[in-house]
Amino acid sequence: AVKITAPAIESKERKPVAFSVCLDRSGSMQGLPFENALKACEGVVRNLRKDDLFSLVTFDDSAQTIIPQAPIQNKNEVINQIRKLSVRGCTNLGGGWCLSRDELLKSDSDLTRRMLLLSDGIANRGIYDHHKLTGMSASGLENNQIRTSCLGFGNQYNEDLLTEMANGSSG
Repeated sequence: AVKITAPAIESKERKPVAFSVCLDRSGSMQGLPFENALKACEGVVRNLRKDDLFSLVTFDDSAQTIIPQAPIQNKNEVINQIRKLSVRGCTNLGGGWCLSRDELLKSDSDLTRRMLLLSDGIANRGIYDHHKLTGMSASGLENNQIRTSCLGFGNQYNEDLLTEMANGSSG
C-alpha cells in the first residue's frame, strides 16, 4: 500500500494588513519632495483593500495622528485630507515613528503590520541619533512584528539613515 500526503494549499487571498504611513511634513520637505511624498501616500490609500486598516501620522516639530488606525470607508475623502496637508517646522522623525508604531499596536497582533516612512531623513528634533533611530525600527520588528519601509525624498535625503532603518526591520 502507498500512502501519499500532499501539503496543504495556502489561500491565494491576502490576509488583511495594518498599514501606517509616517509622513514627514517638516520645512525641509518643501516643494517637490513633499508633493511626491503626498502622491506616495495617496497611492497607498488607493491600493488598500476593504479589510485593511490604515493610519496616517505626520511629524514636524512634533508628531500628530491625522487618521487613526481603522478600515478606510471612503478613499476619496482620505485622499482629500492628505492633499490639504502642508509643511512646517523641524523634523522629529523619532516622534513620528513612535506615534505611527502606537497606531499599528492598536491592531490585532495576528495582522501583518507595515509602516511606510516618507521622509528626507534629516532628523533634528527629539531623537535624532542614527543608532537610536535604527534601533527603534529594529525593536519594532523584534517586539511588535512591525516592518518599516522607507522612501527618501529630495536631492539631499539621508540615504544611510533611511536604509539602516528599513534594513533593521526587514522593511
